[in-house]
Amino acid sequence: MLEKDIFLASLLVLLDQGNMKIKTSLCHLLEAIAKSLVTRELCLIIGKSRRFLQVVVSLLHNESESRAAEAAARAISSISLLEANRGNVIKEGVIDGLITYLSLNSAQKSACLALATLELLLGLEAGKQVVIKNPNAVQVLVKLVFRVSCNQEGSENAIGSLLIMCCNSARVRIEAVNAGLLTQLLLLLQSQCSSRAKTKARALLKLLRSMWAEDPEGGNFHNGM
Repeated sequence: MLEKDIFLASLLVLLDQGNMKIKTSLCHLLEAIAKSLVTRELCLIIGKSRRFLQVVVSLLHNESESRAAEAAARAISSISLLEANRGNVIKEGVIDGLITYLSLNSAQKSACLALATLELLLGLEAGKQVVIKNPNAVQVLVKLVFRVSCNQEGSENAIGSLLIMCCNSARVRIEAVNAGLLTQLLLLLQSQCSSRAKTKARALLKLLRSMWAEDPEGGNFHNGM
């Protein structure tokens, strides 16, 4: 039914103009559409709609309505599972939206989904460029390396995103060290985290050690050069 233009347009109007309860419910519907093989084509249609994506992304920034923001995070995560949608969601600001969501809702169950989606989107060059430019991304992700409350996968995804960012930017490496990443990684390695998280943590430590070897005085870490 929703594949008909008139019904899809009505859904967009409700999502755009409805109250927060309606927006939350529709985000749950979008999540269900994105997860079902039966409605895969519909998910691709939604993934091409700038307005659909813009409205859902805007909910990620909502401080006062945590339920709507969580529903939006789940919807975006599901929509992004389709590779064809990833470039579009990046263009519509989803990476900045996820960073904001994680800074406000790190204790929510959907924080792990948001972290997984962020790491997934960083597989695209466009995603890397956007997250590196975000002024809060490093600080937010460093805090989540050892403080994600939902499960071990959240820490693994936070480290994975930082590893991608650090590989692509010397500035990010310096900022991450100054934000306390070394301590977070060492604490994680002493914990009972997954083997995959430890593998990523060791790879990130190796990368940071190489930077330290190039600047043994550590001067550039603290003056932002």
